[in-house]
Amino acid sequence: MRAKNPIKMGVFLLVVLGVCAVLVSSFRMHVRGRSWWFAVEQLFYLKKVVVVGQQKIKEEEILNYLYLKKDKPLWSFSIESMRQALLLHPLIKEVELRRDLPHSLEIRIQEHQEKGLVALGGLYLVNEKGDIFARISSQNMPHKPVITGLSKELYQTDRNTWDRLIEMAFDFLAAADAHAIEVTDVHVDRVLGVSAHFWFESDKKEGAILQDDVMVAKVFMGHEKFSQKLARLLEMKQLLEHQGKWGSTFFLNYSRHPEWVVVKSEALRSSRAQSLTTTQAYSAR
Repeated sequence: MRAKNPIKMGVFLLVVLGVCAVLVSSFRMHVRGRSWWFAVEQLFYLKKVVVVGQQKIKEEEILNYLYLKKDKPLWSFSIESMRQALLLHPLIKEVELRRDLPHSLEIRIQEHQEKGLVALGGLYLVNEKGDIFARISSQNMPHKPVITGLSKELYQTDRNTWDRLIEMAFDFLAAADAHAIEVTDVHVDRVLGVSAHFWFESDKKEGAILQDDVMVAKVFMGHEKFSQKLARLLEMKQLLEHQGKWGSTFFLNYSRHPEWVVVKSEALRSSRAQSLTTTQAYSAR
């Protein structure tokens, strides 16, 4: 049996020990490196979220859409992914996110502005452009007139007609607000234009048809010149009340003669309807 060469054995052992020393040193450097990197990450952990711009949406509701974990550094959160998640909220129109080093995240919210309430099987909110952005329940219904006469099919297939009709409803409601007339609902029609129901307080307290001295009237307004027609309506209301009558229906849908009013009236103390087609009597002076 041949004896092992002691020189070769010594060299082999030195190589093995050197490799082991290198491995141990590398492992220690790796651990130290990870510790250093972990310490750096902690300096940039998310600790504060600032939400600005919201009016109706609660801050906790916004944060629930993001599922943020505060034991992660700021750069681990995708700005675009968070933006897309927040845009899923029905009341959020636009959102901007910004990292504020070392440990804050700023969220700027732009909400949809409620311009109208539309009946489309359910109740839907629309913004100033006529875009539907949220469905609401009757329990959360805002104090706004309901716009009827529209459909989801029209919204999806004919936006030009939808936009024209919804803009006509908005113009009418703006004119009603300017004249301090309370509108309960507005109906829009391509051919007939706008019709609506109004609440009026009677000047003759002893003669109100409805309780609390408030009476309702249906008004046909046509397609345009709403402010001029509503001013004429208020004049007619006052004239009828001085005569002890109340107009249950007003027709102001004469495009060529916006000053003309046709009234279906009834006595303030009687529920018996009287038909008055008094175009000449109630036309321009």
